[in-house]
Amino acid sequence: MSELSTLKIRVYRQLQTQVQQKIAQAEQAIAAAIEARDGETKSSAGDKFETGRAMMQLEQQRHEVQRSKAFQLSADLERLDLDASYSTVTPGALVQTERGIYFISIGMGKIMVDAQTVYCISIQSPIGKALLHQKENAIISFQNKSLTVKKIV
Repeated sequence: MSELSTLKIRVYRQLQTQVQQKIAQAEQAIAAAIEARDGETKSSAGDKFETGRAMMQLEQQRHEVQRSKAFQLSADLERLDLDASYSTVTPGALVQTERGIYFISIGMGKIMVDAQTVYCISIQSPIGKALLHQKENAIISFQNKSLTVKKIV
């Protein structure tokens, strides 16, 4: 297995861990918001009670949206085929350029794996759109700079 293939698997595993942490954090926040909402005691000022409950309900809904997005990221990761051999840049490919290494997967930004910086990007990102369907040795223009696709794994 090549060094880049090993790196791709490590990046994938780190992304899985980060997404699972996002899900767990959202679930903890939902539970805390539900507890705070349900623990709100009825005061003589009814409006204050209702406002407090409504605020906690909104907080709960916000965290549920975050959890839903994290579940979608997890599903997007699961669809990637790490064993495939890529001749063009598509989701699941690790792309080495002279300006960095990009994992075409989910938009999680820059991560460090074994002292190596890898940019985890989606195909919806500007750089992802520019790289999509490119082959090795392709030269693209991105942000008024040329970028050469050196290797695709």
